[in-house]
Amino acid sequence: MPITIEGKCSWFGGPNDKGVGPMEGLALIPGLARGLDPASFYIACRWNYRQTSKAYLKSITVDVCDPRRPDKIIKCRPVDWGPNKRTGRVADLSPGAINALGLDTNDIVRVVIPLPGDAAEAPPKQVAAPLPLAAPSPIIASAGTELIKQTWPLQRDAISYYGNPYAKGWMAANLVEVETPWLLHMGHTPMNHIQIHKRCADSLKRVLAWTWEQAGKSQDKIVALHFDRYSGSYNLRPMRGGQAMSMHGLGAAIDWDDEENQQHSQHHLFTTGTPLIHAFMGEAWEWGGLWSPASIDAMHVQSARVHGG
Repeated sequence: MPITIEGKCSWFGGPNDKGVGPMEGLALIPGLARGLDPASFYIACRWNYRQTSKAYLKSITVDVCDPRRPDKIIKCRPVDWGPNKRTGRVADLSPGAINALGLDTNDIVRVVIPLPGDAAEAPPKQVAAPLPLAAPSPIIASAGTELIKQTWPLQRDAISYYGNPYAKGWMAANLVEVETPWLLHMGHTPMNHIQIHKRCADSLKRVLAWTWEQAGKSQDKIVALHFDRYSGSYNLRPMRGGQAMSMHGLGAAIDWDDEENQQHSQHHLFTTGTPLIHAFMGEAWEWGGLWSPASIDAMHVQSARVHGG
């Protein structure tokens, strides 16, 4: 028989959770609580490890619902132990799970935990949202790749730094292909390289190597995180809606998973805790997901600063 828990709930995790320390880890998966993807479905409970071991919890999802609407069930991945008993709550859910169930802090939630043998272990692809992998501690990854903070030019000085892309021979002299450690897909077309300016190439190699290590060098995990969804780099054109040169036109920008990180949308998959974005920011690339609401572009990273400092 499964274990059923009912009681008050709250939310935790993601870059906006100031209730946890910036380096606070998780009991069941590698990474940081603030590095969790708040849109995914994950949960923390005071698990009884004698009944459900850590190894078992890492392999399953649990059913979560509002007892007033028991027909609407979502599956959440166990990621941490908590909340503390003194809070009076029985579970902490991701913001995405809270919203999906229409709950607020201190509303009652029902959690059904299958015991070993009650149900087959659920593979990650059955989780109802992207896997909530957290960004590991910054700067040095487990396999040793080090992210090095760069000083990129201001956008207004980018042509002086990268050269005039309309000049004869500029493309051959400046663009290189960086091989990717995992297979990319641009639409239905598989790719194994990214075309980039040579002055960005070493930085991009470190970003890709660091991210690959965090994914356990697993193509399946890369696919689950949507890091295989490549949306382009070099493209000689002006900025959308403007006259100035796009950073894509200089080979100094890359787009990722444009379908789920659409330009000007504040509802996007990637966050500052997404390992790929975390790595680019560790090398001081600008992430468009932090731009103003009028300019936000969460698919986009560039090796040029919009503002000084």
